[in-house]
Amino acid sequence: MEIIKSRQNKKAKFYRNLLQKKYRTKENLFLAEGPVVIREALDFEEPKYVAIEDKKDFGEIINILEKKKIPYDIYDSEVFEILSDTKTPQGIIGYFEIKDLKFEEKPGKHLYLDGVKDPGNVGTIIRTAEAFGIDGVLLSSDCVELYSPKVVRSTMASIFRTKVYRDIDLLKLKNKFKIVCADLEGKSIREKNDWEDTIVVIGSEAQGVSEEILKIADETVLIPMDKNIDSLNAAVAASIFMYEMTK
Repeated sequence: MEIIKSRQNKKAKFYRNLLQKKYRTKENLFLAEGPVVIREALDFEEPKYVAIEDKKDFGEIINILEKKKIPYDIYDSEVFEILSDTKTPQGIIGYFEIKDLKFEEKPGKHLYLDGVKDPGNVGTIIRTAEAFGIDGVLLSSDCVELYSPKVVRSTMASIFRTKVYRDIDLLKLKNKFKIVCADLEGKSIREKNDWEDTIVVIGSEAQGVSEEILKIADETVLIPMDKNIDSLNAAVAASIFMYEMTK
C-alpha cells in the first residue's frame, strides 16, 4: 500500500480538519485514538475510516479492517502527527459516525451532568457509568462537547458501550423521574436508600447545580466530608453517587 507522505494530501487535510468541532459537526464524524480503543471499538461499532502510522505494527487490527472491508491508509510519521490530538500519537486513529441517541423515558437509574465543562471529568464519568451499570448519562446543552477528542480519549472506549444522551432538558423529565441533586445543603448520602427511577444531577465544577434545577429537585443529597474540604472533583462525586445508586 502506498504511504501518504504529503500534508497537502486531500485525505490528510480532510481528517486533520476533524480535530475542530465545526468540522466534526459538519461531517458527523469524530475520532478515537490508540490501538486498545480501536480494538475494543471494533467489537461494537465499525469506523468509517482508519488512519495508521507507518512502521507501527497493528497486524491484528489491519486483518480485522480488511475482513470487514473497512477502508484505511498508511501515513508517514510527519503527516500522521497532524491528524492526532495528542503530543505523542499512538499510531492509529479511527473515525466514527456521530450518533445522537433519543432518550427513552423508561424506568432506571441515570446521571445528569449540568454544565460540566472539563473533558476529563465527562470522559471519566462515562467510563465509570459503564463500570457500575448506570442506565444512561444525560448531558445538558452547556456541557463540554461529547465528541471532543479529550472526552473520547478519557472514556477509554466506554463511549461505544454506554448510553449517552446530548442536549437533554431536565425540566421536561421532572414528572417521569425523581430528581436528586448533589448539593452541600442536602441530607447525607448515607441516609438515602431508594434510588429507583432516579436522575442524579452533578453540577458544574465552578458553580454546582444550577438554581433552575435545584428548584425542581425532589431531594438534595450531600457527600459527608472533612470540614476542611468544601467540594470534590465532579468525576469523583459522580463516582460516589453511582456506587451508592447501584450497591
